[in-house]
Amino acid sequence: MTTELNLIYIYYFYLLISAIVIRMIGSLVTKRLISIEQSPATKIFLDMFFGLIMLVIVYSIIVTNGITISLGYIFLFFLYLIYRNFYHVEQLEVASNFTRIIFSKSLYIELAVVISIFFIAQAYSIVNVTEGLLYISNDPDRSLFSDVIGFMNTTGVESYKIDYINPKSVGASPYHYFELWVTGLIATLFSSNILTTDFLVSAPIFGLMIYVGFRALSEIFNVSRMYSIIASFLVVAMNLGVQFPWIDNQHDLFDRTEVYFQLTVLEYSKFFAIYLFQIAAIIFYNNKRNILALMCLLSIPITNILMAPSILLSTGIILILGYHKNKISIKQFYFGVLATLSIALFIVFFYQIFGIEGLLRSTTDHVGLISAVVDSIISVTSINILVGTSIQIIYMLLPFIILSIWMRKNILNYLRDINIVAPTLLWTFVVILMGLISWVILQKHYESAQLSIKYAFVATSLVSFIIIMLAYSKNKYASWIFLLIIFFIKLDYSYLELNNKRIESANLYSQEFLMDVDEEFRGINPRGVFIRHNSELQARRSKSVLARIGHFTNLYTSKSDLYPIYPMNISDFTGSISNNYIESIIAQSDINSIPFYKFVNNQLLNNKFESISNSQYDFIIKYNINYLILSPLAVLPANISALVKKIYFDSKSGEKLYFLNVGS
Repeated sequence: MTTELNLIYIYYFYLLISAIVIRMIGSLVTKRLISIEQSPATKIFLDMFFGLIMLVIVYSIIVTNGITISLGYIFLFFLYLIYRNFYHVEQLEVASNFTRIIFSKSLYIELAVVISIFFIAQAYSIVNVTEGLLYISNDPDRSLFSDVIGFMNTTGVESYKIDYINPKSVGASPYHYFELWVTGLIATLFSSNILTTDFLVSAPIFGLMIYVGFRALSEIFNVSRMYSIIASFLVVAMNLGVQFPWIDNQHDLFDRTEVYFQLTVLEYSKFFAIYLFQIAAIIFYNNKRNILALMCLLSIPITNILMAPSILLSTGIILILGYHKNKISIKQFYFGVLATLSIALFIVFFYQIFGIEGLLRSTTDHVGLISAVVDSIISVTSINILVGTSIQIIYMLLPFIILSIWMRKNILNYLRDINIVAPTLLWTFVVILMGLISWVILQKHYESAQLSIKYAFVATSLVSFIIIMLAYSKNKYASWIFLLIIFFIKLDYSYLELNNKRIESANLYSQEFLMDVDEEFRGINPRGVFIRHNSELQARRSKSVLARIGHFTNLYTSKSDLYPIYPMNISDFTGSISNNYIESIIAQSDINSIPFYKFVNNQLLNNKFESISNSQYDFIIKYNINYLILSPLAVLPANISALVKKIYFDSKSGEKLYFLNVGS
């Protein structure tokens, strides 16, 4: 772990260089695609948009030897070229309705200030400047993402099912890789720590791109520059969701909205790609480039597989409605349907060919599976999902709904005069609806909520932003008052949240523990294991390869340069599997993906299995495991105790770190 006080300056340098390179590469692409001058904000957004896509495609193909879902972007591009050449479509033109000249120089200064603010906020949450130390993030997902990035960078396998023991046994797995490849590329270029790079470089870049994207969208509405700046900063850095304590306290339904609806792009990188392609689609649609807008929307399932059901179904519905209302031509309709079916088949065949396992491969009882799904659909839980989530969305939009009621006499004019408003509102509604239906159907999967919630968050931000922009046309003074009230409410909330995150991060592990084990990790075999208590293995996500402890290991880099420092799960899952049919299938599939249980299953096949504790010992010996992490409730197996040469105890997390003597 870096102890120099100049750590923050080093990563700030990485940040600026990365942002500049992304823009420069993108500008080379847009010069060939865009035939007229655009407004500065739109120009910078499209440059960074295309630049980032190019970098992700090239880097992921190089690392994986071509076995990457990023091929889907190339596939969509070829579909667009076919359409453009067949129908003789002109070069992409992106215009602007912005009536005021904004000099690029001033915009560059603005963006430099914004990205610096994002960087400082991120650094404040994890960096102890006084002592030159890093805190581990209080968000376990960020550590998990860094695990996946490290695995992809090291093995060239695009999968979240991490297995350093036998990476060839792992096939391509559906996940959200776009933003992970960005961090992986930056960390590789600068030889920097992955977790730190994610926080201090990738997150500010993501925030900047979405910020300038909203700045570009605001130009469609012809608002003042300062109004655009504050609104765009608000939606990206703080989000637009406003909670009311007196309502939150009435029911958990309202209190739980904080889990997703109060998160920002800086905090939750999984939102980034959804925002990115959604904003690009709106810009292209506004410029009557319907097919390019469609390509952007069809890219979202590639960036995040959980968006596939809602996006693909919604695309089909919107195409039908667009054709019925004469918004798109018959040629565009047929091509849109073909493109939607093609990308759906591409995703299915890609993972069928290059994947190893899936849900349907985990069981031969397809009748039983279908029956279990039907039973879950007609349950009370389904009603709770549909009604409860709808209420949450309305609740988060409440101030903006009130603002819309105030503008009700002008709404029809806005829908007619500003061509993006009606389609965007309709699109977000249909996607949320399809996401809810998908959630209901797949509710027994522990990730099913994300089929709806992730886009619902993006949708509420887009809708809220549009309403704020429209309010400016209704009454500038009233809209300014509303915007500033929301801004200062969220500023206070965000400041408290930032402080809380810093405090929580500082309290996850003691600094003494982190400094002590730093020396121990230098030059050792980075392979480690961890054991959790059986009571901790009952949760739905506890069987996943990613559900681990010992997140402090993400702060260190092994000097061996063979593998990132990563502990594998060797817990005893006996008796932890749910009796529910679907949940049991998913749980067993997750367990079988764990390297240790691949080892156990191999012992079973060869009649060498005696007990889980014996297999734990055999696994440690065979693979030269150098360290073991024990959760606070877990007990070290007696047969492993003889291997322990040094113990470290963390007073804050309660985790124990054992360094083992298993030979070289």
